[in-house]
Amino acid sequence: MKSENPTYYTTLLTAIALRKSPSHDAAMLGQILFGEPIEKLRNGLHFFRVKCLVTGQIGWVDRWQIVVLEDVENFDAPMSMDFIQPAFNKSESMLLSFGSRMNNFDGLQFHLNKERWQYSGSAIDKPLPPTISLLNKVCNKLLNIPYLKGGRSVLGIDSLGLLQLVYSCFGVQIGVDLKEQMKEGKTIDFISEAVCGDIVFFEDENGTPNHAGIFLGKGNIFHVLGKTKVDYVDHQGIFFDRKQNYSHVTKVIRRVTLFEKNHPTNDKNESIYKASNQLSMF
Repeated sequence: MKSENPTYYTTLLTAIALRKSPSHDAAMLGQILFGEPIEKLRNGLHFFRVKCLVTGQIGWVDRWQIVVLEDVENFDAPMSMDFIQPAFNKSESMLLSFGSRMNNFDGLQFHLNKERWQYSGSAIDKPLPPTISLLNKVCNKLLNIPYLKGGRSVLGIDSLGLLQLVYSCFGVQIGVDLKEQMKEGKTIDFISEAVCGDIVFFEDENGTPNHAGIFLGKGNIFHVLGKTKVDYVDHQGIFFDRKQNYSHVTKVIRRVTLFEKNHPTNDKNESIYKASNQLSMF
């Protein structure tokens, strides 16, 4: 029997906006991806105030873009690892962005609200081991996504969304905004001491954090400027080759987890599924 005032919801769309206020004109704080659990905090006429249980962000979503989540016993559903891949049920199809959640995925299908969906892509059902090779693979998968303020999907993404999407693969939750995230982890004093996986934060003329990226070693940073890309970074900031100047000014470097060169499993993680129930690397 369904509750008359359900608490948990999800979306069956690729990605929906999480807004600052209950209006389609309001700024987008983030996105809710297909299958992600959200908790309703307040009712509204056309919008619900919700908390995304994946990112911890709170905002407003269009009530017509969400459905009651009946499978409330499993909030840690497997996560899709393909850039974008369709899923099919008996009546429709939906494109799933990297990072979408698929309850009870067995390598061929998953169930959401008692409905069976077919999915031929790859997914993980537990965090990846924090190795440099896997971090590089994840970043390579997410190249060339267009910039979108508040975005967290392959349809569009910003600095915070990029950090959230990448680090979620390794079981690390990123803060609800850059200012909060900048307080987390260990401070690295010099860019020469940074290692692959450290987060580099940048500031505007007032000293406010306005950008962030993932250090990949050898002076390379994965970030979003127009699109997700790899650029050169040093102690001054990100060097924009096309204009031969610095596009962002370095503020601080933080280490939230240490990515190792090797892992006892030799990067073969049995939590990674692929089509036909075959286990393989994504």
